[in-house]
Amino acid sequence: MRPQLVLALICTALCLPAPTLPQQAPARFGSFRQTQLVRIRTVHHGLHVGRFVAMTADSIFLRPQRGSDTIETAAISELWVRGTATRQGAVIGAATVGVVGAAMLSLLSVAMCDAAECAVDGRATVVGLIGGAVAGAISGAVLGAMAGRWHRRYP
Repeated sequence: MRPQLVLALICTALCLPAPTLPQQAPARFGSFRQTQLVRIRTVHHGLHVGRFVAMTADSIFLRPQRGSDTIETAAISELWVRGTATRQGAVIGAATVGVVGAAMLSLLSVAMCDAAECAVDGRATVVGLIGGAVAGAISGAVLGAMAGRWHRRYP
């Protein structure tokens, strides 16, 4: 292809008007799952709680227990979504059960020692820590998944 033709095509493409896109929902609120439980506090009308229906650039539509609710995004002072405490439960479970597991296996290694001078076996401590952390993370995640929790999205 000739350089003049390539240059003419590039100039033509740059001179075309940009396509108009539909207005997007405000990114500051994040995304929502359909029918996710949402709690919104507005400046003028107080607290709104309902299931998420849709969102436009200037409104959020909720389905409360009765009727419907439209909230202007400019009036939102706080926004919370209902979720689970899976991550928090896994972290707390891994930390607590990991420490307990390390301590128990360390004490067990000393208690089972037949020698005159016994010391804590480092391998037992590491195995107790890792095994306890894994077991604690799994059990904590399961318990946290059963517990509902409000997660703040805005501000």
